[in-house]
Amino acid sequence: MDFIDDLLAQVKAEYDQPDVQQPQQKIQKEKFEQRAQSTSPIDSLLAQVKADYQQHDQAEELERQQQFQEEQRKQKQIKQQEFEAVKIKAIVWLKKLDPLSSEGIWFENFAKKYSSKLAAAIDYIQSV
Repeated sequence: MDFIDDLLAQVKAEYDQPDVQQPQQKIQKEKFEQRAQSTSPIDSLLAQVKADYQQHDQAEELERQQQFQEEQRKQKQIKQQEFEAVKIKAIVWLKKLDPLSSEGIWFENFAKKYSSKLAAAIDYIQSV
């Protein structure tokens, strides 16, 4: 029984130490203290362990969300870089295109469906 009393004293000492706590930790501390007063020491210890695991799970979930957002940002950046590369290829292709050649005439008809020749060239290069 002394071992449990020592553990409880240690847990209580940890919670009584002044430190910067997040609002959720403060709420959990208050709930723990309320339960500790109205329940047995073992129940209080179990409740605290459960609260600690919940807090740990929340931290892991937040980390997973941050990793997911970072991965999405990277994917968006990669797509933007790929688009810029295709855009440069399209500009170079348009400069080399002879408007009087069969390919040039075909492209003029093809580009009529687009807002600009560059947009048409980008679409054409992406499809090739």
